[in-house]
Amino acid sequence: MLKKIRLVTLILVAIIWFIIILPYFLVQTDIGTRYASQLISYYNKDYSIRIGHISHSITKPYEITLDNVSIEDKTHLVTYLSAKKAVIGLKQTDLLQAKSFDYLVLENGDIKLSPSIENINIDFLQLKDISLYYQAPNNANNIVLNHIYGGIKPWSKRVITERIDSQFNFTIEMASYNDIDIQSIFVKGNQKDKTLQLINLGGDIKTGFFTANASVLADNSVLVKQLKVNKLNFQSEDRLSNINKMFSQLPKTDIQQLSIIDSSINLADFSVEKANLDIQNITYNHDWQLQKSNLFFNAQSMTYHEQLIEQPLVQWRNQENKIIIEQALGLWNKGSIKLSANWQNNELTIDSIIASGIRYQLPLNWWQQLAKVHFSPSLPSHITIKQFTLMPSLIIDTNPEFPFQFTNFEAFGNNIDINSTNEAFHVNGTILFKADSGTLNTIELQKPDLSLNFTPTENKLSFSTLISQGVLEGDANLISAEELQSLSISSHAVDSQILSLWYLINNPIKTDNFDIKLHGYLEPLSLDGILQTADKQYQIKNNQLDAY
Repeated sequence: MLKKIRLVTLILVAIIWFIIILPYFLVQTDIGTRYASQLISYYNKDYSIRIGHISHSITKPYEITLDNVSIEDKTHLVTYLSAKKAVIGLKQTDLLQAKSFDYLVLENGDIKLSPSIENINIDFLQLKDISLYYQAPNNANNIVLNHIYGGIKPWSKRVITERIDSQFNFTIEMASYNDIDIQSIFVKGNQKDKTLQLINLGGDIKTGFFTANASVLADNSVLVKQLKVNKLNFQSEDRLSNINKMFSQLPKTDIQQLSIIDSSINLADFSVEKANLDIQNITYNHDWQLQKSNLFFNAQSMTYHEQLIEQPLVQWRNQENKIIIEQALGLWNKGSIKLSANWQNNELTIDSIIASGIRYQLPLNWWQQLAKVHFSPSLPSHITIKQFTLMPSLIIDTNPEFPFQFTNFEAFGNNIDINSTNEAFHVNGTILFKADSGTLNTIELQKPDLSLNFTPTENKLSFSTLISQGVLEGDANLISAEELQSLSISSHAVDSQILSLWYLINNPIKTDNFDIKLHGYLEPLSLDGILQTADKQYQIKNNQLDAY
């Protein structure tokens, strides 16, 4: 009997040795590990798994350590995971399944996210020096995260697809989002009731850094409670309009508080140096909405389309969905500009705009450009200027064909309305101009003054000036910047040769007293009319006196 018991015992020990103990030790050898990898890959129809070494400790019976592990597709062209070390905590209640674990620790490796990756449930996923890569379909977004440390619990695809509850805390040495680099990132948050909360988010951008508190809500909209950016120095060859397109992929985003401190932006057509911005309650929903915002902005300088504004300052507040611009001021072309206004819906009302000490040189072909001016759809379609004042300034045009200059140039306007469409803009109101002196294509002027009266149907101007010992005065009616409905000039003791210098008549007669009436086109120049002297009337065709 004892011999039979001993025989059975030996058989059981042998079975245990060959089925359990021997494979246990063999699998921890190089040959056994290689065979185990091949066996797992064989039974997995989607992935090939390679393991350099498997180890296990009796003191931690539910833990397996894998060295030099990688997971690839069957073609071996795409590697989804590679890690020098992976520590797996098995579920005590179900040791033999391979899709649910107590914990997984990955060290020194790379992860490539893919929607096709098989779902694995991990109560706690910990990363140590892991890099992550994600390429969205159609190359819409490219995300690279290098040297990640931290963990998330729990982890599965359902964290993303179904937004199950989770908690996470990570640090990231370097990240790249669509070629925008961010260093030293920290992020702490949770996901609860399908709302992703980034309780503490921050990182370094170039020479600056940012911190934020934000949430992604159940409807995929974003709520930013606070975003602070310090010492940002952003440079790009893109134009401002292209930068705005970067936001086109954003979901609806509400920002409760945005602060930008001591930061600079340099683009192809726009730059701002050492800027400070504090704004509350702005929304992005296909475009930026500022109707409910409060804002304070200042900077060392700002340049837009080569126009430099130094020490700009803007301050506004929201009042019953109306933006009250308490002050907007800056230094421009050696002078200063200051305005106050209010903005509601698509209407901007400027209560007062005052400029002084300006030294402005008109751009080349400014008259032709004026005819092509159109307002951006993002700007108000209706602008009212209650009071406009330009205090003594200098205006210069260096066009060699028709140069002019006005010294101590002043302008005044009240209740000016500007209505714009996508194709044109229309001005209603009266603006008065005057100067101490000036030159108009080498002709010296004294005390010139000009009145512009814009109406829905016509644009009238009246002018007068002293020239040497004489007086020149007149009025005109413009249909457009290219077409002149009428121009009348009366001269008293003024040499008629100014008509040639001003390109009105190419071959004027010599006289000191005359009246002229013209009509035609300014671009290209073609004027017809009559010239009246004390004793004779002359016909004008295409800027030439007829039969003279």
